Parts: sequence; C-alpha cells; structure tokens
Amino acid sequence: MEPFRWRRALFLGLVSSAASLAGLVVDTFVPVLLQAGHPLWHNTTGLPAPLVGFALAPSLAFFIMTWDNMINMIVHPWAGVRSDQTWTRWGRRKPWILVGVPLAVTGLVALPLAPTLAGILVALLVTNLGRALYGPPMVAWLGDLFPAAQRSQANAAVSLVAGVMAIGVLVASGVLFERVGRAAPFGLVALGTVLLAGLGVLGVREPPRWVKILELGCSREVTTQSSPPLSLVFFPAIPDTHHECGENKQRWSNAWIGRHCSHTLQGLSIRNCCCARGAVGALSEGGVSRAAHSLWGSGVASCLA
Repeated sequence: MEPFRWRRALFLGLVSSAASLAGLVVDTFVPVLLQAGHPLWHNTTGLPAPLVGFALAPSLAFFIMTWDNMINMIVHPWAGVRSDQTWTRWGRRKPWILVGVPLAVTGLVALPLAPTLAGILVALLVTNLGRALYGPPMVAWLGDLFPAAQRSQANAAVSLVAGVMAIGVLVASGVLFERVGRAAPFGLVALGTVLLAGLGVLGVREPPRWVKILELGCSREVTTQSSPPLSLVFFPAIPDTHHECGENKQRWSNAWIGRHCSHTLQGLSIRNCCCARGAVGALSEGGVSRAAHSLWGSGVASCLA
C-alpha cells in the first residue's frame, strides 16, 4: 500500500468544506432574521438600529430551522446511492455537485434579501435542497480517493481543515454582519462555496470505473461497462491503493472478462500478484483458457504460483 498522502487529504478537506459552509451561516443568522421584532426578542446585537425581522415566535422559528433535517432524511440517502450509480466522463460525484451548488448558492443569496416571510421560506427550502443534493457526493470523495486502511486518517485531516474553516467563517461572518449588513455573511459564504466547489471539480481526479470494479468485484457494475483495456487497470499509471484483493475481491465477472479482456492479457506488467491471481482464477473458471495461458506466459508465473 502506498504511503498516506497528506496533501491529498488536506486538499480534500479544503474543497469538502463547501458542503458545510452554507449550514454555518444559515443556522447562525436565519433564526435571528426570523425572530427579530418579536416581543421576546431584545435588540442586544449592538447594532446602531434595531434589526428588522419577521417577528416569529421562537418555537415557530426553530421549527422552520428543522426543515433541512427533514429534507436530508429523504434526499441524502437517495443522492448518495444515485451518485454511486452515476458514471459520466466527469466522474460520479461531480455532476451532482454541479447541480446542487448553483441551487444552494441561489437560495443563499436570496435569503437575506427576501422582503416577505414567504420569500425567505422559499429561499430556505431552495438552499436546503441544493445542500442535500451535493453534500453526500462531496463527502463520498473520501471513500473514493483513499483505501479502507487510510480512511480514518484521511477523515481526521478533513475534519481538521473543516474545523479551521468553520472558525474563520463564523468570525468573519459576525464582523461582516455588524459592520456591513445582514446580507454580507451570506454573500461571503456563497462566494466561498462556489470557489471551493469549483476547485474540487477541477482538482479532484475521481478513480476510473474499472478501478472500482477491481475494488468491489461487482458483476452488476460491469454489465454495462464499455471495454476498458485490462492493461490500464494494471499499469502503474492507475493507482493500486484500492487493490487489496481480499477473498471477496478476487472473483471478477467471468462474462465481462471473457467478452472484453481476453485479447489484452498478453505482455502485461502485473504489479499486484494478488489481483493477477484473481484474474487467472476468474479466467480459468470462465473457460477463457487461451487468455489465461497468455497471462501465465507473460512473466508473472513466479508470483502466481
């Protein structure tokens, strides 16, 4: 297994912060906007003029703030599963980010500018829906980019960056709210979300589909796969951090290998003997004897013995 890549983990933590920045500002300032003007509300903000809000009772305001949890209970599982099954030239997660981020940012910018209660509620729903769409796919990058043995360490690095980002955003948002106006924190976070998500879309290289096939050994995933050359799977250009090849990962789809890969096995440079052994076993069981003999004849017989 290759050594842990701190730069990759810290970069992932930076771009993944886009999934949480909007929630920090929404959960901090929207309750203030909803309750300002209510008899139970006192102008203790230190602002030169009383903050104008919608005078909602705390019970109603906090009920509205639970809407994101209700949306997340439905959308998060659906978006996560669907992103696992989304295979495009841009990757699995990026299409969801490209849809969810603009939606969330649109609602985020509209929140402090809405002149009516209905307007702010619609903007809040749009923001929460966008966040629910791109949050799980963005978080799933950690599992895509790191092998199982390194994911706890990677999660610690991501959480470290997220914590630092949260402190900075909350402090800066508080200063902007006091000195610039109610819309300033929302504008700051909207801009930051767009920049970080864009950096992730451009900078994160998702594993190719056939790498995930090696990791999962899932025949359902390979039934519609277009025939990637098996040499691409084994060449050093493709990271082998996922290829631990346990007992559950050595059985490939015999039909897929027999149909697409038998002609690619000659002259390969196999760098993972465990994976090579699994390939030979699957080829032999699938009746692709000539391909199996070609693999044995390519100089890897010693490590497959």
